[in-house]
Amino acid sequence: MDLSNKLYDVSYAVGYMNPSYFSRQFKKYTGLFPSEYREKIMAEKGR
Repeated sequence: MDLSNKLYDVSYAVGYMNPSYFSRQFKKYTGLFPSEYREKIMAEKGR
């Protein structure tokens, strides 16, 4: 997992043309916004 990717790059890579919509869908699926998820992953990895 590359934590340096920008939200819009990830959203485009998985087929969403609207990063805001991707962010909302991500929140529905994971319970966290992408930025919150990234922070959680970084904390778990000790970064």
